[in-house]
Amino acid sequence: METVQTLVRELVILAILAVLLELLLPESDMRRYVRMVLGLLVIVSVLQAVTGYWGNPWGMDFEVLSIENEAVRTSSDILRDGKNLWEQNQALVEDHYKTGLAKQIKALTRLNPEIEVTDVDVKIAKGSQGGAFGNIEEIIINIDRAQPGGDELAVSGEVGPAVQPEVADRLKETVADFYNLQAEQVKILYR
Repeated sequence: METVQTLVRELVILAILAVLLELLLPESDMRRYVRMVLGLLVIVSVLQAVTGYWGNPWGMDFEVLSIENEAVRTSSDILRDGKNLWEQNQALVEDHYKTGLAKQIKALTRLNPEIEVTDVDVKIAKGSQGGAFGNIEEIIINIDRAQPGGDELAVSGEVGPAVQPEVADRLKETVADFYNLQAEQVKILYR
């Protein structure tokens, strides 16, 4: 009996919806499509009631429509998964940002043919240390000891850079000025 009541209730709702839509739609071909869609809804509603009344006559089990207790997730699980996903995406964005900055700095240093930069490492603020996320904290520029066309210099028993200190300082100032940093935030290492 409950199945019949549900079917009648759904059919009445669909009939009211059909009448309202036909009143709202202008005279056009659109009315035919609305009637067709509502007719399909009536057919689905009747079939759903019939299969519910007779059980499952075709032996089909729709796993997508059934909800099991194990599949139901709590809001704390969803929030935890969302936070993990956010952290992974944040790390990925940070990595891409640092890589892009390193490429920019490397391109900027190529303007000076006296120095060959081998690698650039950029350290950025995480956002929780008082600075805004993405602010550059430090730039480390690695320079090859053996420069093209230059000789390695012996400084206090060690092999030192072939780059003149003035040239390295100019590079440091250029990068610091370009990114609006203090000169102390740009470090040059010789490899």
